[in-house]
Amino acid sequence: MLITGLVSMALFMFGCDYIDAPYTVPGPNGCTQATPTFTPRTSPVRKVLVEEFTGHRCGNCPRGAETIATLQGTYGQQVVAIAHHTFNLPQFTEPLANDTITNPELHYLYDFRTQESKVIDEDYGVNTMGVPTGFVNRRDFGSGVVMAYTSWPSRVATALSAPQQMDIQMVAYWTPADSNICVFYFVEVLENMTGNFKIALYLTEDSIIKWQKDYNVIPNDIEFYEHKHIMRKAINGVYGTSVTTNTSVMDGETFIEGYSTKIDPSKFNINHLHVVAFVYDDNNLTKEVIQAEEIKLIP
Repeated sequence: MLITGLVSMALFMFGCDYIDAPYTVPGPNGCTQATPTFTPRTSPVRKVLVEEFTGHRCGNCPRGAETIATLQGTYGQQVVAIAHHTFNLPQFTEPLANDTITNPELHYLYDFRTQESKVIDEDYGVNTMGVPTGFVNRRDFGSGVVMAYTSWPSRVATALSAPQQMDIQMVAYWTPADSNICVFYFVEVLENMTGNFKIALYLTEDSIIKWQKDYNVIPNDIEFYEHKHIMRKAINGVYGTSVTTNTSVMDGETFIEGYSTKIDPSKFNINHLHVVAFVYDDNNLTKEVIQAEEIKLIP
């Protein structure tokens, strides 16, 4: 599925590794924990989602990461970020061979890629643009959904200035005995709306110290680079699941649901895992994000 008409004309051909996907428990609610009690916030805060397409062998890609760091320094938790590494730009994302003949320093062995990021890449045509590029709320601001990192600051400011229509809260549980993650979400509607509302839950990981190419430093290869907000898994599917079957929702309505997934703890640092949630209207051509939220798995 290619979402047409979304790609900006600017061709930033700068130039993204495969992670064993965690296993998602089938069914609408694989959680064994009791549904928690949520209280609507008295002062909800508008948040935007910035998705960065990047690569550890892309020498220009640290500029995208720096831009997100600056945005989060300015807006704090109002900016929720995800870094995607896709299969479709192997020159930037594919690991190097694990042998000392072709790769004497044995660097770039790690594989950040996920099948979920590949699907998103192909649906929005990111691979035709190169990296570092990305989305702000998956919104077309007039020149396409996919944009260069230099456009993110102005687009984030615009998105944050829009009225808040929904709020999201989450509670996450980690059960070491069976390596199970359970996430409950609570969506509150803040104004009357019509649409096909869905919520996606993603698992991301921070503070992964691995090699990164950076053309702004000498030597270009950084051994102890900190990779942040790395996409790990779509917990309830790439495009999530329905918040409600109703096409009209009313101010003050709330919705609660839970999903669980099992992971291999040897492939993740549990203390650095985060859950990202975002609500969007599936009737919107670009699946524009209405509200985003992020919590640490283990606070």
